[in-house]
Amino acid sequence: MSCELCRPNLNLNNADFKAIRGILNSKWVSNREHVADLETIFRMRFKVKHAIACSSATTGLMAAVKATWAPGTPVELPAFTWPSTLLAAQFNVGKITYKDIDLDTWLMQTDSLPANQCRIVVDIFGNQFGKAKPGEKNRTIYDAAHGFDLPNLGHRGIVEVVSLSATKPVTATEGGMILTNNGNIAAKARQIVRYIGRMEEINAYLGKRSIENFDSPEYRQQMDDIREKYVNGLDFEYALQAIPEATNKSSFQFLVKNQFIRNRIFAALAEKEIVARAYYEPLAAHLENTNEVFNRIISLPFHPFMADEQNEIIKLANMAAMASNEITGVRVIQQQPAMASIVRTQKEKIT
Repeated sequence: MSCELCRPNLNLNNADFKAIRGILNSKWVSNREHVADLETIFRMRFKVKHAIACSSATTGLMAAVKATWAPGTPVELPAFTWPSTLLAAQFNVGKITYKDIDLDTWLMQTDSLPANQCRIVVDIFGNQFGKAKPGEKNRTIYDAAHGFDLPNLGHRGIVEVVSLSATKPVTATEGGMILTNNGNIAAKARQIVRYIGRMEEINAYLGKRSIENFDSPEYRQQMDDIREKYVNGLDFEYALQAIPEATNKSSFQFLVKNQFIRNRIFAALAEKEIVARAYYEPLAAHLENTNEVFNRIISLPFHPFMADEQNEIIKLANMAAMASNEITGVRVIQQQPAMASIVRTQKEKIT
């Protein structure tokens, strides 16, 4: 058997393939009606003034940084994130400061932001980072790669960037969306995107279809069932990510007791060609909590096409954990009620 870590949330039919052929036959492959439609969907859904589609969230972050901050501006960012966050900061050619994360939420630890410094924060695995302080909002960009449909998306910092890659809950197979309420920044970002990373029409079409799938009650229930099955079936000690505000439940990760147990689980799954990962490899090596989380974290397959494999994944993980001789009993470390996950439905108002 085999199982991928993630698969695109797409359920295409003959009408979709006909529409895609129509795009190819039109000879206009980027920045046309489907891109405009997708931007409108984001503006309306998240009640922002500007949405700029781009070829990837990495491109979007680079454009956002370049359009918002002066060259050479010092930037702080978490050491626990995908390297795209760092690449965007490096694009601005300023000093970079790495910040540690909270051991429970895995979100960046923040202090008062120095007057001459800016910040990129990250919604780690769809865990919503709080709103920037009023005096820091114009100096805070949100890497909302996993942030689609979070309650405050688009209203926390000066710019926020969502990923639409194949690993995200809503996907265009590749792409990103820049969200801002600042017209000057939007105009600059759109011009930069025009030069370095326009979204193609096919990607925009797929993004629209993926949103339709994401909003279906059947999909939501299916993903909730998969998550619940993991939580109830994993029969060893582990800790879930604490959720201080909201999550879109975009993936499934947890911390085991130590690296030895984690590596035994990885080995057992790999033997059956089941993909599991340790995200994210630290961008800096000197931060205690970042290293602790990285050494203990497991990301398991989480997508709507894994129903037949999930029982085997749970069985293999349980056997590997028990065989480590580190487990003394069954104990799942659950979140406190106040930290419970929140998922915004399309009808709920953004606060």
